[in-house]
Amino acid sequence: MVKIEPFSKPIVGAVLLIEAFLAAGCGADAPTVISTEMPSPAAVDPPRVVLPKSDVQLAAEFSVPEPSPSTPVVAAMKLDPPTAIAGESAELAVYVRIARAHYIHASGDSDSAFSPIEMRATLPKGLQTQGEWRFPVAEIDKAGRRVFRNALILRCPVKVSSDAPASTLVVSGQLSFQVCTDELCWPLQSIEVSTPVTIQSSGGSP
Repeated sequence: MVKIEPFSKPIVGAVLLIEAFLAAGCGADAPTVISTEMPSPAAVDPPRVVLPKSDVQLAAEFSVPEPSPSTPVVAAMKLDPPTAIAGESAELAVYVRIARAHYIHASGDSDSAFSPIEMRATLPKGLQTQGEWRFPVAEIDKAGRRVFRNALILRCPVKVSSDAPASTLVVSGQLSFQVCTDELCWPLQSIEVSTPVTIQSSGGSP
């Protein structure tokens, strides 16, 4: 019969020494106290998630006068959200209302003698456009022309520079269009629009 002796004290001491070395890690001093608590993560503000609004939602935020036969097209501009954060994105929106029985021409008609609606904006330092102005789908009238009636929203994404200082700026623009009825068309016209923009630094200070 083979008699198995218990580990001798030198062997037990060696095993404990190896376990302590592995627990300490390569090149590290062995900890004097082992804590089972996980370190608390550093407090980090989650990024803002801004869902895009529909045209109907944006239109409800505007205060635009009623168009009339003498002023058949009215328009206004706003930034959404109105307070922009440095380094984040926003959207310029222009709400256009058209008088009843009137319409304006859209782009896309080949060899058209009419001028389509067009939007230009001048952005101050600290704001940059992130693409072209986006128009809704136009209506096709009886003559096969693309037109807009009643109301429409024009949208353009913009980005605030990451180093933009806290400030209040003004974005200005010009809306050009040709408005018609079934009987006549006016010459090309334009409307000046503008909106204030409040920029906050990325640190959140106003």
